[in-house]
Amino acid sequence: MKLPDSDIQTCVHGLCVAADRFDADAATSREIGNQRLAEQFERQAKETRELARRLEDAAAVDVGGAMSRDAFLRACAANKALRFADGRYVVAAERSTDRAICWAGAVDGAVLRAIFAEVDRLGLKRPIKVYGYVCSVGETETFRFEQVR
Repeated sequence: MKLPDSDIQTCVHGLCVAADRFDADAATSREIGNQRLAEQFERQAKETRELARRLEDAAAVDVGGAMSRDAFLRACAANKALRFADGRYVVAAERSTDRAICWAGAVDGAVLRAIFAEVDRLGLKRPIKVYGYVCSVGETETFRFEQVR
């Protein structure tokens, strides 16, 4: 199952920006005559671009054709706009708005109540985004479901 294209693009874009910065640092290192440091930066740029490529591949499909929580976290890891949380459901919060980003494979009323309790306990704001496979609860002003395909 795929992450929403916008999430994949955000993560991949962040990795590409980091790789470009490594390239710029390599050029600066060459200008000041530090060949060894330049080579390290070039290696980091290459590895970062490779990670971006693998991210698109790994995030697209996980075992059994469905994305796992770990694959979802890996896909979001490079997004600098997020700060990560270690909750059962809350995996991150948007830095600018402090709104919760949650993962729950299947969302029903009981899971949604548990998510809201965790969001409140962590002091995060609403509306929240919950990513998962299926949702049996209708969206409201405080809750938005994003299906992972």
